[in-house]
Amino acid sequence: MKKALKVIICVTFLLLFVCLSVACDKEEKHIHSFGDWFLFSPADTDCETRLYYRICGECSSIEWKNGNSSDHNWEVETTLPTCKAPGFDYMVCTICGKEQKTNYTPIAENNHDWKTVTTDPTCFERGYDTKTCSICDKEEIENYTPVKHDLGDYLFDPSQHWKECGKCGTRVQVEDHIIDAEGCCTVCEVGSVGIVYEIKYNYAIVVGYVGNLDSVKIPNTYNGKPVKEISGSAFQSCKALTKIVIPNTIQRIGKAVLPSRAIDIEINIKNDYAFVSYLGKNYLVGYTGDSKYLALPTDYDGENYSVYDYAFNNHDGITSVEIPSSVTNIGKYAFSGCVNLKHVEIGEGIKIIEDGLFSGCSSLQSVSLPSSITTIRYSAFFRCGITSIYYAGTSSEWDKIKVYYINNYELENATIYYNR
Repeated sequence: MKKALKVIICVTFLLLFVCLSVACDKEEKHIHSFGDWFLFSPADTDCETRLYYRICGECSSIEWKNGNSSDHNWEVETTLPTCKAPGFDYMVCTICGKEQKTNYTPIAENNHDWKTVTTDPTCFERGYDTKTCSICDKEEIENYTPVKHDLGDYLFDPSQHWKECGKCGTRVQVEDHIIDAEGCCTVCEVGSVGIVYEIKYNYAIVVGYVGNLDSVKIPNTYNGKPVKEISGSAFQSCKALTKIVIPNTIQRIGKAVLPSRAIDIEINIKNDYAFVSYLGKNYLVGYTGDSKYLALPTDYDGENYSVYDYAFNNHDGITSVEIPSSVTNIGKYAFSGCVNLKHVEIGEGIKIIEDGLFSGCSSLQSVSLPSSITTIRYSAFFRCGITSIYYAGTSSEWDKIKVYYINNYELENATIYYNR
């Protein structure tokens, strides 16, 4: 029906053209003034078979023309040849929609589309790459890699070091330590040989030293576990030691908590007293001797210092302590648990008797306190047998001292001697 209608329209238009042409012939000849070309054929007609017309603006004469191949406006998409199919250009005309394939190129046998899967080496088998062509399914294996153990950091014992495979347990690179002047192995760098460790949960604790060096270095790790603590008695009676280098992984010495830091620090031991210098301040952090009567040093390398928290904690051999006025501060629980401590003398300058300073000193009989004291904090004399306090100030000055009596009830029963 639609085709018949198109035929009728075309015939009608042709008859009109003939009539107009005849009319024009009867008039005087003139130069036509044609306008734009218009498409006469349906829009989906191939550009090469289309019929166009234009009309003279003066006499209404009609001029006709046919389309040709140059009228196409091609969009081209190139498909490269593969290992299985030839390449070609796929062309689509944006005007009439005509499609065609041209410019065929032959099959390229080596133009594969490879997809690669890598197999890692194991303890017993080599690794390799498996390539599979997504077009023709061809498969190739290449890039072999040698057998590989899953090795971590060096492990060690007092005489040797080695690496151990985390998957199969095989030990490799087993060698004797090569020791430098500090007692450290130059190969595995595990710190000084002779340090004794214990494993607690998921970390290691330094609990002792059986060497005879004057300087030791504690490592960051021990057999794969971080070294986080040093026991309070780890270096007790190590007479030869003068320096201990501790890594930034160490968080505690005894019960004392160390500040977070990004660097290693040194413990220097002088006359059995262990000192640390950090951020411009000096701290007495421990005692390695076995004397019963302690007179703390007046200085450290010519400078004042503080006694660090828990510095003498649980030293049951100490019976008497004298603290000079050059000491600027005494930390929390510094002498706690010294069960045989009987007499303590604190020099002028100390202002605060810190929490738990003498707690658990069950044999404590007397303490000499300076007039500079302003505060006695919680549990400073908890569970100690103190009977006498020798205070350098007056009775009225004593009454001004802020005393926290929670767990300090022993003070209420002690006799206080003033101006002593």
